[in-house]
Amino acid sequence: MIPQLTHFTNSIDAVLNILSHGFAWQRNDRDVISVLLPDLDFSKREPQSFGQLCLTENRIETDRNETKFFGQFGIQVSTNWAIANNAQPVIYLPESGPLVDSFRSLFTQTYQKAIAEQKYPDDEAMQQWVVSAAMAGLDGQPLYASLLHIYEFMEPAKHSKEREWRVVNPLPDWSISNSTEEAIKNVSPPKGWAKHIHVVDVEPRDVDAIICPRSIKTELEDRLPEQFRGIEVHAH
Repeated sequence: MIPQLTHFTNSIDAVLNILSHGFAWQRNDRDVISVLLPDLDFSKREPQSFGQLCLTENRIETDRNETKFFGQFGIQVSTNWAIANNAQPVIYLPESGPLVDSFRSLFTQTYQKAIAEQKYPDDEAMQQWVVSAAMAGLDGQPLYASLLHIYEFMEPAKHSKEREWRVVNPLPDWSISNSTEEAIKNVSPPKGWAKHIHVVDVEPRDVDAIICPRSIKTELEDRLPEQFRGIEVHAH
């Protein structure tokens, strides 16, 4: 069962931008791959760093210390939206122990097998299979591709209090900026193909509630896009 999920953000303008244009895909390097494949250099690009959307089970009423880092504004998404966009709970990976040892062995052995069996070892472009599940599939490495998809939902255990769920971009979008601010700016509003590949659509039926500080509730309600004015606003 999927719990109530919220995307927190830091301003009224950010809320209005999401409601008007959709959630922007943002890169979020997970800083775990060096533990799973320690002999490889991923300093230029992490695997499957093609954009994601972070949601949380935490509620601002009971988990204020965990939510304040992300902002005092929130958009609670519907269960149907979460299911339709394949939201999944994050796997929090400890720094050591049998779980990380098992994952390291699985990643390492699968990578070594893929290296030995790769179809296009002399094709420079195809070497992107190391960081792209789509390219790994094209190279005939479905197991390694599956591990990269699992990796998309990993996070260091030190962040476990965030109780994160994640929506990941199903498309291998290499163009998303490393800068969160730049990624959002590029889709405010989205133009051309960006309307289809750089944002996650959200409609009034997808939003259960909007969260904001009590002092700004009236302003937020007055500025909501017309189609969202029936959505309940929870002030705190």
